[in-house]
Amino acid sequence: MFSLQREIVTAIPYFTSSSTVSECLLYLENKGYSHLPIVDENHFFLGNLLTEDLENTDEATALREMLYDLEHFYLTDQPTPSIFEALNLLSLNDANIIPYLTEEGQLLGIICKEPLSAVWNDSIFLQEHGEHIVVSKATNTFSLSAVSQIVESNNAKLFGVILLNSNDSNTNILIKTNNINTNAILDDFRRHGYEIESNHNDDLYRNELRDRSDYFNKYMNI
Repeated sequence: MFSLQREIVTAIPYFTSSSTVSECLLYLENKGYSHLPIVDENHFFLGNLLTEDLENTDEATALREMLYDLEHFYLTDQPTPSIFEALNLLSLNDANIIPYLTEEGQLLGIICKEPLSAVWNDSIFLQEHGEHIVVSKATNTFSLSAVSQIVESNNAKLFGVILLNSNDSNTNILIKTNNINTNAILDDFRRHGYEIESNHNDDLYRNELRDRSDYFNKYMNI
């Protein structure tokens, strides 16, 4: 079974506000890390510096002069995070490393994107054959339990759900099923106020609308 804790890279130097850009770049050379965690003298996490910002700064500069650029994303060991939390955090911050901290905020190491992506690529969500459905609904009425109920009440299996986008007004998700009773599932989503954003060959409702449109266009062109 996959363990996020086993993927922690602990053999990293601790860079503080007194460290220089040149020291950071020397460590980052050939690493390919998008960010570098910065700590205080007691190894308490201060934030992340973007590697690109370091590369565009005079190498003699002390990091204390760049603290206003810190980005504050991380994971802590309590409660134990999941791989999905880690992947989501990487995506939200356009990063390929995440600082891993104690509950008190001391830096334990970093978690890199590559091994997490390998696990994700082997997951049932990607490996199993099935149907991908993208739906959207007003955020204040969206319910993950309702999504699951709609799929499973039609005797289909829900392989997973991915949040694609969410704001104050609308939530957009990707659903994967085992391709059973897809048309009935789509109809149920519509009855519950969901918009179907994806195209499906067996979507009778959309096919009927398209046929009507084609007939109307043909009629108008007579």
